[in-house]
Parts: sequence; structure tokens; C-alpha cells
Amino acid sequence: MMNKIIRDIFILFFLVLSATAAVVHADDGTVFRGNGKEDTLREDTFLVKNIDYFAELGIAKPMTGLAAINFSAESLDGKMVNLFDFKGKVIFLNFWATWCDPCKAEVKDIDKLWGMLKDEDFVVMAVDLREKKKKVRTFIEEYGIDFPVYLDPSGRISSMYSVGGIPTTYIIDPDGNVVGKAIGPRDWGGKESIGFMRSLMRPKDKT
Repeated sequence: MMNKIIRDIFILFFLVLSATAAVVHADDGTVFRGNGKEDTLREDTFLVKNIDYFAELGIAKPMTGLAAINFSAESLDGKMVNLFDFKGKVIFLNFWATWCDPCKAEVKDIDKLWGMLKDEDFVVMAVDLREKKKKVRTFIEEYGIDFPVYLDPSGRISSMYSVGGIPTTYIIDPDGNVVGKAIGPRDWGGKESIGFMRSLMRPKDKT
């Protein structure tokens, strides 16, 4: 009887030791498994699961369902675009101006976000308030900005969205519903922001 107990303890110890040795983590994030297979823990693996993006980014949710209001705006290239042209995509609707210091603080982050997601179902509509096209274009060139910029010379669009202070950002889902609002600058280029935008995108059909 005693020999059987000792044998069972030895077997249990051996199994625990084998499981511990099966996965070894290197400093660079690479995982070596006991079967010789090598994996890499990509950073985007940690972006999605069990995170409250609204809390992390300081984004307010609407209390009830809120449909986005359609509008037309002229781009810096002189093209007229409707908000609803982008239905089916996540829309990052940002109201800003070149003279606004908090706006300047986040433009590089917005540009990083755009650079990461522009080939996915995502679009930036950065609407400048009450400024001349030439001034806005000069600012864009000076800051090396690539995201799409539109003009609201009369303030009509900002009034439609009850914009009081800038920057103000609305996040609109692929169905055209406003899912969040942020007043003031945010780290839009961070992993939480990128993960949030991706979480709102429609799953791709795998056919």
C-alpha cells in the first residue's frame, strides 16, 4: 500500500514538472512549446478581450439609441462627401480647428490611428470649423497629416452635432449609430483606441 502511494506521488510530480517545462517564455515574447513549435505572442492578441474601451478612453455612451445626422462637406481636394457615403464603416468624426491647442495635441495620434486602420472598414472625417481652406491646407502640410480633412466654414455641421468645445469626437458604428462621444484630446493612436475601433467593425464573411 505504501509503495503504491509513493509511486502515485512520484507520477504526479513528474506530470507537473513536464507541464512546467512544456512552455518556456523568452524575453522577446516568443513562446517555445515542448513539441518544438515556436509561437510569437503578438501585441494585438491582448487588445480585445475583456476590456472596457469606453472607460479606458474616457468616451461617453449615449443613454439611448442615437442615429448619426447626415451632412455634406467639402474636402480639401474640393470633393463633396456625405457622411452616409461611409455606412458600413466605423466613422471617426472629429471637430477641430488649427488655432486649437488641444486639437494640435491629438492630430498626430489621429494620424497614427488612420495609418493603422485606413485599409480596414474605418474612416476619419476631421471637420475643421470656420476656417479658410488655405489656412487649413497650410496646417496639414506643416504637420505632415495624412487623414482626410473636411471644411465647415459656416459652422453648420458643428451646430448639427451640438459641438460646444473642441476637439469633439463622435464614434459612429457601421450601421450609422453614434456609439460614443469624447470632448478633449485623447491618445487615439494607442492600442486601446485601435482595439476599440476594430471591435466595432462588422466581422468579415469567410466564404
